[in-house]
Amino acid sequence: MGAFNYIQIRGICPECKQETDISCQTHVASDYDGNDEVGRFHDHTYELGQRMHWFESTDKRYLLWHEYYLVEENVAREACYSECKSCNAEIYVMIQFEDITPVKVIEIGLIQDMPEE
Repeated sequence: MGAFNYIQIRGICPECKQETDISCQTHVASDYDGNDEVGRFHDHTYELGQRMHWFESTDKRYLLWHEYYLVEENVAREACYSECKSCNAEIYVMIQFEDITPVKVIEIGLIQDMPEE
């Protein structure tokens, strides 16, 4: 079981077509070993534009914030497991992260259509 955080967004559910709150489970900037003034680097909820807590840039683990999701220098994308709060449909939300910050939603889709990468 891996560590993860949540990104809270508002979006249109692809199943029920309602605008709703969506909680997106992300592995970006998540680690059981990390710790700072707010606690360990997992089980926190963030919003778009809110920088995530992570190791200091001088720590050798700093570059692992995007471990498997890097698409270009300092930019990562992850298809995050999510659930519609209105109809409970299992969905994914593709989120772009820049400099350890979730910055935008790329797409929202049904879990069965989740991209392989």
